Amino acid sequence: MILLGVLYGNVEELSTHYKRINEQYPVIVGREFWHRLTGREDFYMELINAIGEVAIEVDGSDLLIR
Repeated sequence: MILLGVLYGNVEELSTHYKRINEQYPVIVGREFWHRLTGREDFYMELINAIGEVAIEVDGSDLLIR
């Protein structure tokens, strides 16, 4: 079986390209993708929260071009 996994978002946000692919192959998006991959229903939200925490801690201002 072939399927396409999209790491984030939801089905309503899919581009026309992904919707076209979904006509032939299942496109699994965001929360459902991570649930199928890990077997944990809460994994997607835990991942989002962890990324948010790291983003708050990192000061990337020195990486910006002035």
